[in-house]
Amino acid sequence: TLGGLVRIRKGWKTVGVIIAHFSMIFLMVAGAVSQLSKKEGVMHVYQGDRSDYARSYTEPSIEIYPPGDKGERVKPYIVDSEHFSGLDPDEKLTIRLPELTFDLVVTGFLRSSDLLQLSRFKEQHKGERVVDGFFLQERPRVQQEETNLTGCYLTVQDKEGKVLRELILHYNGMGFPTPVTAMVEGKRYEFSLTRWIWPMPFEVELDKTMGEYWPGTQAPSWFQSDITKVDGDLRNQYSIVMNKPMRHEGITLYQASWAPPTPGGRPSSGFAIVQNPSDQWPKWSLYIASFGLMLHFGMKLTRFLGSSIPRKKKSDA
Repeated sequence: TLGGLVRIRKGWKTVGVIIAHFSMIFLMVAGAVSQLSKKEGVMHVYQGDRSDYARSYTEPSIEIYPPGDKGERVKPYIVDSEHFSGLDPDEKLTIRLPELTFDLVVTGFLRSSDLLQLSRFKEQHKGERVVDGFFLQERPRVQQEETNLTGCYLTVQDKEGKVLRELILHYNGMGFPTPVTAMVEGKRYEFSLTRWIWPMPFEVELDKTMGEYWPGTQAPSWFQSDITKVDGDLRNQYSIVMNKPMRHEGITLYQASWAPPTPGGRPSSGFAIVQNPSDQWPKWSLYIASFGLMLHFGMKLTRFLGSSIPRKKKSDA
């Protein structure tokens, strides 16, 4: 494309081709912006509930749930994913928690791992550290990053460095991670290794969700979610169907999964959420390329028709 723009003759006769070439450059820029700036996550909501956050597909984080005044689960403290960027299994990461009475030390961090019980997998144990009868074993990392299950060992220590608890955390790959409960200084805390939380600028209320699988399979044939987008005092209703997303100020919600209700439970929907500044740029690039090619074709056709019409010879004086 760049070579063609450099070598092409510049003039009004080739303006359509030049426009089409620029549209291809615009398309490549859109791909670069998407690669550098795109954020992806997933939001799981039960029917009748609402959510204002998504979870990253790939970036890990640690959540610490302190005890509430009445024993309820309150807003967690979050260790951001930036702490784990480039962390190797043999490195130690100390995380200071000024709002809590203890700090954390992360060791043995694995991007892809299995959580194994020693009593059942003694033959596979190769000297890995064992905590509460379990150990982590590294497994080959696959290219589809969201399927890699992260794991780590967590040491809870007081501000003077005295060890209070030893824990083992493992991401289970589920939309609702299972926390590890531990008593620290007489209080019950919950720790979980999950995916980084991505706050949304609005809330999604799942009014109704329905779906079907192909008979005898778990392959989806049709999913639909009727939602209400709550943005302050504004409430807007949408129906999200497979291949028919909802868009809002650069954020797109796709219907990604559906779970039927368990006995006594409620169905749920999973929404793939993408924030991509260049989301619509490929479409605009296609429009620009089409305009340029149609312009070039029209100019060629006009010149051809003009040269095909016989010209009257001037009569001799």
